[in-house]
Amino acid sequence: MERVKNEFPTSKIPQWVAVLTKRLILVASWSYIIYRFAFDDSFNTSRLFYISIDSNFLLQITLVLILVFVNWGLESYKWKFSLSGFYRISFPKSFLGVLFGLSVAIFTPNRSGEYVGRIWVIPSEFRVRTVVATVFTNILQLSVTLVFGVFALYFWQKSYELPFQFDFGKINLFVIIFFLILLVLIFSLLFFILNPTWFKRTIIQPIRDFISHWTIPLTLKVWCLCFCRYFVFIVQFWLLLKIFDAQIPFLETFYGVGIMYLVMALLPILTFAEPAVRSALSVAFLSVFNSNDVGIISASLTMWIFNLAIPSVIGSIMLNSLKTKYYD
Repeated sequence: MERVKNEFPTSKIPQWVAVLTKRLILVASWSYIIYRFAFDDSFNTSRLFYISIDSNFLLQITLVLILVFVNWGLESYKWKFSLSGFYRISFPKSFLGVLFGLSVAIFTPNRSGEYVGRIWVIPSEFRVRTVVATVFTNILQLSVTLVFGVFALYFWQKSYELPFQFDFGKINLFVIIFFLILLVLIFSLLFFILNPTWFKRTIIQPIRDFISHWTIPLTLKVWCLCFCRYFVFIVQFWLLLKIFDAQIPFLETFYGVGIMYLVMALLPILTFAEPAVRSALSVAFLSVFNSNDVGIISASLTMWIFNLAIPSVIGSIMLNSLKTKYYD
């Protein structure tokens, strides 16, 4: 196991800035979750009590909880392997970084804040390369979602109609996002023109360093972990559907959930709308196989609670428990 250091990796950042940032993350993360449970009408937690507690329930809920640890354990190994070319990180520390990332991701659009959370366990000189590695592994995970989503969509359309139609007249949000991306590219170009040395040293060189250490065997290893994570999500959803009395055969669950994840991956979903969107999509694609909408929505909400809300709370607490002197 990697030997830890005694200095917190953000030593170049003033201590009050680090402490304030951690407190803001804690407040934002907890405020979002409390709002979801207490004030959001679309997040009706009373649905979660439509279950019968027996031996089967205890076994199934135990398996779901075990798979939560398996899910984030696989993600931690993915991240650990992606950093292996330039920074050796232990699995416990990688797992901690993933939890820190979740504490920020839960209140940021499309969970983009996970990059900010994870770098808390990385020394400052490796942080840009760490972001590059994280982006690349997320692209690999996205590719798995797209591959299986398209596969599921292909077999779905043979027997069923899509529960929605694309309205190309409502593309304002996509136009806005396109121009935001264009704006970022323009600013990047300006940075390169005004200060090419800084841009090359801070942006280009870390990307080159990362690519130089990335190999095909490493890509295959990370990709296999991406496939495993995807199937963990499917199995979790399938078990939760059984728990909430909305039993659907595994293959049909694979089709419905696969299309749901495909749509979510393609849409620029704001975090505050994610639980509602997940619930709506799960009903749209799974109610074809089972008419128990309450059970389907309950399974979807429980997936969000177990896989994101609870880990993000734990991550925010652990992040704020860090002292300035921190192992590295």
